[in-house]
Amino acid sequence: MDTIHTVGIDLAKSVFQICAFNQAGKNCLIIMLRRNQLLRFLSNIEPCLIGIIGDYS
Repeated sequence: MDTIHTVGIDLAKSVFQICAFNQAGKNCLIIMLRRNQLLRFLSNIEPCLIGIIGDYS
């Protein structure tokens, strides 16, 4: 797997859509995680830029 450089997280109540990109901006991972899986996923990758998207209306 490519080294993850940037992660985008689409916030929801129970399922999060995760999209990760390598340094060249190429998509290298798309997954859905439950709330209890998110922290485990983030703790197992190298430090990187994280962008959070949510509906705040």
